Amino acid sequence: MTYQYILFDVSDGIATLTLNRPDKMNALLEEELLEIHDAVARARVDASARVLVMTGAGNAFCSGADLSRLARQAAGGSAHALKRRQDPVGWFMQAIYDFPKPTIAAVNGPAIGGGCSLALVCDIRIASDQAKLGMAWVARGIPPDTGATWLLPRLVGPARAAELAYTARTLDAQEALRLGLLQSVVPHAELPAAARALARAIAQQPPLAIELAKRGMQRAFASTFAEALDFETFAQEAAFASQDFKEAIAAFKEKRTPTYTGR
Repeated sequence: MTYQYILFDVSDGIATLTLNRPDKMNALLEEELLEIHDAVARARVDASARVLVMTGAGNAFCSGADLSRLARQAAGGSAHALKRRQDPVGWFMQAIYDFPKPTIAAVNGPAIGGGCSLALVCDIRIASDQAKLGMAWVARGIPPDTGATWLLPRLVGPARAAELAYTARTLDAQEALRLGLLQSVVPHAELPAAARALARAIAQQPPLAIELAKRGMQRAFASTFAEALDFETFAQEAAFASQDFKEAIAAFKEKRTPTYTGR
């Protein structure tokens, strides 16, 4: 697929997906969702891509749905013409949540509505000090979508999530950091380098162990403690059989930097 609305590249073990409509604050078009889904699918099967970083071009991360789409819906047209009617509104988000490798949102500016969900669905969020997170749905006359009703309570708790959703207010970077929606905030100019440094540190770890760790933490949302212990046992047995485990032990004994292959 040729991309018109996003940029995508893989280098140094890092896949970078950049929303590329800076003149529209990277608002999401229906066609763009297909491009995002395609890029995530490419990164999933690319063995050289060990981490996925999502960011926005210009001074915004993503301002949510393009207003022209919402205006069309208000006028009685379909807001989701390019997807099957039986698919959820946030159908493209499932591929990001299910992505087996670590995901990082480099939030370089406003992340509003669906743009906020795009950040929240990532494993880790690092933000510019100019970033803002906004739960703007009800202010547009609609309930939250793109997985926000599932993501928000798990990140900040049900009561805080309700407050944010019902008031539709926007958080600055420091408040979002305090509430746990962001893991770190850096000066605006330093964000690309900080996000890449974090991604590089993750990419240097053994891919199988990282994937199993991610699976275990995701499964924990819907499992008991005993079930978590069982999965950890399965995961460790799989890791013990890997070449990366043998390389990790050998490198430790030989006091050298390990080289992981993902096998």
